[in-house]
Amino acid sequence: FLHPSAMKVLDRLTNNYCNLRWQKRKCIVQTLDHHKYYLWTFAGSKINRTLVLLAEGLGVSTIKSDYQKVELKFGEANPDLLKLTQDLLAHKDMTVQNVINKIDIPVKKVHFSKFNECLPASLSYEALLSKSFDIKGTLIFLSDLQFEFING
Repeated sequence: FLHPSAMKVLDRLTNNYCNLRWQKRKCIVQTLDHHKYYLWTFAGSKINRTLVLLAEGLGVSTIKSDYQKVELKFGEANPDLLKLTQDLLAHKDMTVQNVINKIDIPVKKVHFSKFNECLPASLSYEALLSKSFDIKGTLIFLSDLQFEFING
């Protein structure tokens, strides 16, 4: 029932994901060029946004994420990806509060409710944190995660 060209696009996208050989509890680190890398987690938006904050704390220059992957860009030509993955995994033994204290969570004025102005700053911060990030879920995700490195 699909137009043939639309079917080709869907097949190509499906093949791209199948070629990753992703499995549960595995993160695929894909090298795109000397400065750009994808961490294919398929962990969801909140966990990937939390991974972005952890990676930024480890010196990665530019990062974006969606529900499938985290995009890493480095300023240097040959970053130490193995060290980065080991440093990310080191967070798994931390408590949620220690992670919150360690990372820089971008708190900006966000109107998530019409009652936002009535909330104390600490409660507003807590609500923003739980709405945008999943620190506990990220620590669980990292608890027995393995990394696999691929090119292309």
